[in-house]
Amino acid sequence: MKLLKISFFAFLFLAFSTTNFAQKKISNGHVTYEITDIKSEMAELAMLKGTEMELYFNDGNQKMAIALMGGLMRIQTILNNNAKNQNTVLMDMMGKKIQLAGLDEEAMKQNPMMSLGNAGENLEYKINKKDKKKIAGYKCRKATAKLPQGMEMNVYVTKKIQPKNSLMQKALGGLEGFPLEFTIDTGAGVAVTFAAQEVEGNFDAATFNIPDGYKKMTLEEFQKEMGGMNLGF
Repeated sequence: MKLLKISFFAFLFLAFSTTNFAQKKISNGHVTYEITDIKSEMAELAMLKGTEMELYFNDGNQKMAIALMGGLMRIQTILNNNAKNQNTVLMDMMGKKIQLAGLDEEAMKQNPMMSLGNAGENLEYKINKKDKKKIAGYKCRKATAKLPQGMEMNVYVTKKIQPKNSLMQKALGGLEGFPLEFTIDTGAGVAVTFAAQEVEGNFDAATFNIPDGYKKMTLEEFQKEMGGMNLGF
């Protein structure tokens, strides 16, 4: 009976500690998202379900990384919070490793990862205080914005996560609050939902370092080499 009581209190302590950590306000962190739902008539898109997207952020930098087609293509977008003209995109595709460096804010607007869901300019989001959901340990509220052609952007946000100059909030049209779940509707019969699976308060800052082996190119050189297939740039 004594052992049972000790085990019970140990369980309560762990449960409390985990909840307390998850609700901690953070400005440095690592969030792992996963594609949890895909609505489309194209059966081949189903293979994207389970795809992970990772976001890292601290006072100096932010990084968004996503691997597609079973890892055959990987795109990493690194933003310098303190120098707008020193942003970097790393691409691994078709056996090539390309680094686009020194990108200014205007060039980054052409990056498809910077305009998720075709949000483009700032959107007017309305918070639904009654629609709540717990995601990766954080209590979230639903935010909805109207898009052209009668579409909607639905996002679940928390104010406990506060990156500096948040890449994700910009990409979703100036969202107030940090998104832990969002649905991207392309307007062409395809809707993809990303949901956070894990939120960590610490990570190795070396993740922002540029690895060796990437061919450094200007945006113009990249567009010329790709012959029009510019992946959004």
